[in-house]
Amino acid sequence: MALATRENVRERFEGVIPVSKDVWLDTRIADVEARLIARCPWLAPHRISTLPAEIVDNARTVVADAVIRLWRNPGGRRSRSAGSFSETLGDDATRTGIYFTDDELASLMLPRKRRRRYGTLQTGAWMHGGEHV
Repeated sequence: MALATRENVRERFEGVIPVSKDVWLDTRIADVEARLIARCPWLAPHRISTLPAEIVDNARTVVADAVIRLWRNPGGRRSRSAGSFSETLGDDATRTGIYFTDDELASLMLPRKRRRRYGTLQTGAWMHGGEHV
């Protein structure tokens, strides 16, 4: 089971990704998912059905957003210009390849299980030879 589909990517993108790019989309989705599962092994296909729906939805969003970043800036350009117009891209835009932001990864963390406390045990100071140490 894939975390995201090309339709998920198209829904999140504000422009149009042509149908002629479906093979590119499928390949990049697979690349992004493989990288994400390497970082978050609990997202592996055989474990998806055991995860909270919120985590699965967040994973779908993270994959789609990472693919969109690749679509927008496949070569990792740091700036662009047209005529007298010039633009320098921000730090995130200058990263190349597949990456995930700290916030994206945080949205995929499983809730920690709280350890149950069954009671407390009172202890005293250590006594050595009848004297408190």
